[in-house]
Amino acid sequence: MRCFFHAPTTGINWRRAENKNNSASGYGVLLSKNQHRESTILEGYFKQLGMSGEELQTAVQDFKTKRATQAKEKEKETSYQNAQQEIVRLKAQVLYCIVS
Repeated sequence: MRCFFHAPTTGINWRRAENKNNSASGYGVLLSKNQHRESTILEGYFKQLGMSGEELQTAVQDFKTKRATQAKEKEKETSYQNAQQEIVRLKAQVLYCIVS
């Protein structure tokens, strides 16, 4: 049994739709509207919780700072583990040279 997929072509100007989707201005406007909508929703939610705008800004800044600090700590830990592995590898190489 063979299955074929036929894309609907009637009533749609694919090239014009593609240009609209790919245009930087159209995408930028859409992205801007979406971000504005998200921030409005979040603002309303936090206002319901009793947070002021300043408290919200402080909370967001604290979160970003904490996230950046955690990323730096993870990077340090990874570097430390890589250094430890390199030390083990070099010790093994030195021991092999001594024994040989």
